[in-house]
Amino acid sequence: VDNFSVAVEPTAPTLLFGTIWPNGAFEDGANLDQPANGLPTGWQRGGNDATIDVVTTENSASSTHALAVEDNSATGYGEWYANVNLAGRASDGDALKLQWFELFNVSGGGEMRLTVLFWDANNALLSEKHYVAKNQSGGWAGDLACSTFTKRNEEVTVPAGATRLQVSLVSGGPAETTGVMVI
Repeated sequence: VDNFSVAVEPTAPTLLFGTIWPNGAFEDGANLDQPANGLPTGWQRGGNDATIDVVTTENSASSTHALAVEDNSATGYGEWYANVNLAGRASDGDALKLQWFELFNVSGGGEMRLTVLFWDANNALLSEKHYVAKNQSGGWAGDLACSTFTKRNEEVTVPAGATRLQVSLVSGGPAETTGVMVI
């Protein structure tokens, strides 16, 4: 089962059929055993402090690693993001079923999030949906290595004129927000 995948309906509830997401299991890429410079194919580091964006081997739903934002600073935020062109993959009005596994421990009264954005051909934002992580996920057991991932299933509709889908894992929120979110 992919760590993150997106499929056009019809889909089965637990096994996503017809995925449009490349490298959903994060298995392809470079230096995936190195937290600071590992880079799964299709994903990029962003935010104003990209050192927050790591590939973790401490715990994962895939065979060896996962994407994480580990934010221990009150001065910056990190963001992993990936884009998929929708041409030939999804059309206006299509229902996209999203599935990912998440684990988080967020403190400081803020939030981290997984965000799904749709853009048009002129790079104008058409819509965004935030899946917010506050406090601790259901599987959090005191530290990353001992905790278990929670499976998320959500659905979004492709807005009229959308040409690109972007998914972002973000440690943003108030400056006081610290912690970790892993997918």
